Amino acid sequence: MITHIGVWVQDLTACKAFYETYFAAHANTLYTNPQKQFSSYFLSFPNSAVRLELMHQPELAPAKVSLGFAHVAFSLGSERAVAALTKRLAQAGYHTTAPRRTGDGYFEATVEDPEGNLLELTV
Repeated sequence: MITHIGVWVQDLTACKAFYETYFAAHANTLYTNPQKQFSSYFLSFPNSAVRLELMHQPELAPAKVSLGFAHVAFSLGSERAVAALTKRLAQAGYHTTAPRRTGDGYFEATVEDPEGNLLELTV
């Protein structure tokens, strides 16, 4: 069972606001470890036990590597919801792909969060 997914970010506040605004996330109180200069938010999502941890540590952020997870997928419940959120995100200036049916039968679109992490929006 996956309990949470951790993502390194440079701007905790902007990323937290993005997930709260567009995915109805609820953040815990900011955790900080002054000795390690580490801070993070755990985000919870409606109807999901899996949480997203947004993490920041100044000396690590510029050294972020591109290896690892390719994307995080959010199930929105319907094709209409995928299309509506994709349109809303595009109008807000986020880089999105148009909703489409993939070769393996999924209906999906993608969007980059404020740090360029790829999110898949699916049914």
